[in-house]
Parts: sequence; structure tokens; C-alpha cells
Amino acid sequence: MSVFLISYDLNKQGQNYTDLIKAIKSYNSYCQCLNSQWLIATNDSSNTVYNHLAPKIDNNDRLFIVQVVQPLQGWLSQDVIDWIEHYSALGHIPRI
Repeated sequence: MSVFLISYDLNKQGQNYTDLIKAIKSYNSYCQCLNSQWLIATNDSSNTVYNHLAPKIDNNDRLFIVQVVQPLQGWLSQDVIDWIEHYSALGHIPRI
């Protein structure tokens, strides 16, 4: 299992995030860490995650998916820190 950070910019005024967020939430474990950034834990590859989410955005939007590795640093809410620590303890966030 891996943890991926999903970042996106929907660049059209009044863009509808509903379909993209619904697709992100279709993963068994997810956590919204910032306004346009989510963490997911999945057995899928980054390419598979991209192929699942890309149809939910327009051609002028941006989507970035990257595997989370340690060390990492940030200032996040406690529930996000707890989520990250949980998957780190399970060994799903490797150390490089």
C-alpha cells in the first residue's frame, strides 16, 4: 500500500469540484489536508490513480499525484497529522 498526495487546480471560474472530490472519496482511506490537496492510501499505482481522477477535470485544469515519503514536514491540523502517523506506523510511507 502507498500514500499519495493529490493536488489540483480547477482553472475555470465557478468550476464544479463535486465529481473530482467524489472520485477521491471513492478510495477506502482519504484525508483532505489542504483546500485543494488530499491524501489517499491505496494499493493502486500513481498512474492508476491519475487515470481514475483525470476524467473528472477539464483540459485547462491541473492535477498532480505524488507518492508521500519520509522525511516530511508541515503544519497541518491534528486529524491530518494523526492520519499520516497511522499510515506511517503501518509502513505505508517509506523512508528515503
